[in-house]
Amino acid sequence: MARSLALAALLAVCAVAPALDAVAEFRRAWAAASDDSSRIAAVEALSAAGGDAAAGVLVQLVAHPDLARTVTGTVADCIARLADDAAVARVCEEARSHRDLETRTRLTAALGRSAHEARVAALLGLAADPELPVRSAAVGGLSRVQRPEVVDALLARLEEESGRMAGEVRRALRAITGQRLRELEEWATWWAARREGFVFPPLSGEADAVERVRLGDPETTRAAGDDGGTVYEVESDRVVFVVDVSHSMTVRALEGEGGITRLDFVKRELTGAIDRQLGAEARFDIIVFADEVQAWKGKLVRATPSARAEARHFVRGLRTAGETNSMGALDAAFAVRGADTICFLSDGFPTAGRLTGTEEILDEVVRMNRGRGIAIHTVAFLAGDGTPLGVVEAKDVSRAFMARLAEAAGGRARVVE
Repeated sequence: MARSLALAALLAVCAVAPALDAVAEFRRAWAAASDDSSRIAAVEALSAAGGDAAAGVLVQLVAHPDLARTVTGTVADCIARLADDAAVARVCEEARSHRDLETRTRLTAALGRSAHEARVAALLGLAADPELPVRSAAVGGLSRVQRPEVVDALLARLEEESGRMAGEVRRALRAITGQRLRELEEWATWWAARREGFVFPPLSGEADAVERVRLGDPETTRAAGDDGGTVYEVESDRVVFVVDVSHSMTVRALEGEGGITRLDFVKRELTGAIDRQLGAEARFDIIVFADEVQAWKGKLVRATPSARAEARHFVRGLRTAGETNSMGALDAAFAVRGADTICFLSDGFPTAGRLTGTEEILDEVVRMNRGRGIAIHTVAFLAGDGTPLGVVEAKDVSRAFMARLAEAAGGRARVVE
């Protein structure tokens, strides 16, 4: 009943739009739709017509809570493809002023998928929006636009931002310039000497790609020691680390002399990240999961020397057992107040907990994240062969789930193999 009332409300929205043929036809098709495939077809037909009226309807649909993720995803795709000036202008204005934060965030993300002049201008303004999720979406969009004024704007943001957003701005600068600098002073000096006549390199795709880390490479092998830092790149100062300790984490990730299990690698990597990557003002928590979920603190704690020492002791004492309750771990992570980033590491697809279907979990994450804009960075830890331990793995399924989980929450995905 609730869903029917919500869809009826959407039709009412369409009814107050100008009586254009495309909108009227959309209303008829939407009312007759019996499944999501039919609704998707109606949305695509409406967007093809374009115009301010069509854009207005798409804006109302883009973050509607009662529509399937596949439908709202199609709406976002259609908004990204709008080409006529009236429709683009409508979307830009709604991204700036719509009363719903989730709608503004999704519209901003859609604007970032085109180099249309008006869209870029809107993104430059939205990069300074008061709301973090909108700023994040705008910076993500600007990471695909190679123009001097974009570098100028990102350097201005780097001066204002800290924690997670400072990291996102640096990644955007790296993606469009090809440089891997870090501090503002380095970036400002480098850019001042090169701005006039700078030739941008081919886009690196750093902001979008699923990165693969292969054990045995020199840099990765270093991380298997005590230094840490290859898998977890902590840029947030409000972060929850979520670590899978199910039975399959006993699989040996590196064979031969000095060979270590997956969990051994994670322990060393995570303790290194806690010691060397968290700033003095950072706050963090750790959640571990197998069948059951255990939080180190259940809240963010400041990264003082004593807290770091206690966290290292907690991590080093971890043991493996049981199945993979991914949804329970995500529930616990979202319950940590004040967190803006989740680092989620798992080697398997979900097998236990209140939800085990990957599509159901993705839908639930999108729902829980509405208006919060928490970034989820995932690491699919797939190194090693579980056969000798009787561990049956579907690595392609796990890899795809972890990549889609990161994508659903505006994060980055890594695969360790």
